[in-house]
Amino acid sequence: MKALRQPLTLLAVALLILVGTAYYFLWREKMPGRPVALPVQQGDREIAWLNSATSAASWERFVTAASLCTGAVPGPETFPAQTTAVPQLVIPLGQGKGRLVFRWYKLTSDWKTRDWVEVLLARTPPPLAIIGGSTSDLGADQARQLRKLTRNLAPAQRPLLLLTTATADRVPRVDQDDPWESEADRGSEESGNLHSQANAVRLTELYPGRTFRYCFTNAQMGQAVIRYIWSHPLLRPDTDPIYLVGWQDDSYSSDLISGFWTALRRPMAQTGSIGITRDWGHFANRALTGGFPWEGFCPLSSQFRFGLPPRPYYIPWSVGTFDRPNRFEAAAADYLLDDLDEAHGQQRPLVVLSGQSLPSRRFLRALCRSSPMRARQLVVTTGDAIPFNTIYRDRNVTWPIQDLPCNLVFFCHHNPIDADAGFRPDRGRGSAPATGTEDLLLYADIIQSLYLALGQAPAPANAEDLAQLLRRTRLHRGKLVLEGMGPLLFQAGGERRSASGEHIVWLQPQFRGARVLPQATITVSSWKGETHPWKVVGPPLHVSYNESPVSP
Repeated sequence: MKALRQPLTLLAVALLILVGTAYYFLWREKMPGRPVALPVQQGDREIAWLNSATSAASWERFVTAASLCTGAVPGPETFPAQTTAVPQLVIPLGQGKGRLVFRWYKLTSDWKTRDWVEVLLARTPPPLAIIGGSTSDLGADQARQLRKLTRNLAPAQRPLLLLTTATADRVPRVDQDDPWESEADRGSEESGNLHSQANAVRLTELYPGRTFRYCFTNAQMGQAVIRYIWSHPLLRPDTDPIYLVGWQDDSYSSDLISGFWTALRRPMAQTGSIGITRDWGHFANRALTGGFPWEGFCPLSSQFRFGLPPRPYYIPWSVGTFDRPNRFEAAAADYLLDDLDEAHGQQRPLVVLSGQSLPSRRFLRALCRSSPMRARQLVVTTGDAIPFNTIYRDRNVTWPIQDLPCNLVFFCHHNPIDADAGFRPDRGRGSAPATGTEDLLLYADIIQSLYLALGQAPAPANAEDLAQLLRRTRLHRGKLVLEGMGPLLFQAGGERRSASGEHIVWLQPQFRGARVLPQATITVSSWKGETHPWKVVGPPLHVSYNESPVSP
């Protein structure tokens, strides 16, 4: 009997522990409450920075940018010890003009965009503007929520939406997965189809008249990159076709492919016309001179004719490890190499990658492993998904040039090597890794434009007044101004104007015969418009991929 009671006792204790645990988690634990917006003091102007709770590094860069362009000094509330606290940065606007207060309201799995927008709009006064759009999906969600939740507010009280790096040109008009969407929002079944043209709108039109995009769109990035490639004889493709690689589960990828395709039509048509002219010139030379190829002396000659459409390679999934391509990426790389083998004589094939940094690197690694010599001929281009830090500061881990010996051309929204913003090139062994400055300068544009507008006398009384001042912001000699010369920063609909800060980065591997050296050259160029050539920014960076540089 005693032996029987012992296991029963243990079973009873285990049941008590189980019931107690269930009670604690199911009944005692309260659901997270609603987020709380901090009050705004009399005379203060609040700007809400709506971003993920894991964006501590981005907030630190934002604060650094504010110090860079306004001389702001962070206080103890800027980096609070408690992770649940609301960090804020306070910038005085001048005598009698109050203070500009930036507050980071954190998005979590429990507190989403709609929750924060509701409480911010319910408070008096609401914020003058919300800084968001770190991704296109997040920017579209924030624009939709602001459009719906500000319907009952007076136009002057509707906050502005300032997008940082939301680059998508067109997005679905409504969110089919949002249970709060009304039937009026959804419209007809045809317009509710996410893939229908009737449902697609420009991102800035989701919250019209109140959205300002400080970054460039995918179409603008494609235009800038293609213009740069076509301006350089070492990068421009020598023959047809061009190869487009996209990931079907990534909305950024599909929109960037569309942007590149739009940008490709103009230079391809122009180059095709030039090529046809050269063909006729070739035949005329043969008839008049017995075949002497005068056109062969032209250093910019190309046999690109626009005779073949770009060849697309669509990869179903972008999920994978850091280094190893998934099976779909490996298969697409094999297909592309097969097509390259069939394109006899193609010496500078142009490959457009539209994925994020990880899948793009995995795909390139699959190409380089399968055909190292062919990979050396590739000119690879993409948008802004590959950060400058990937190929410079963290290059030994994230972009080893001997494993990826391709010419790489990509886009930056600002100068990534600006010395005035703190960039210092690597000085060799023992030096601190240098960080790119493109994010600092993008944040500085946002902060400086708000600082200028809110520092006016009289100061803007509401969001509508602030919007009017932002529309007057100009870019003069690299600085933002409200009066004077220089092109406007924004177009009529709130899009950033082209030729107002585009930068292109070219990573060029170095070879010695058949060997790939652990060295590369990075060139950064800027563009001032169609009537201006590309201008190299600063001296080229000569980088090494080991501790002791290899002598040439």
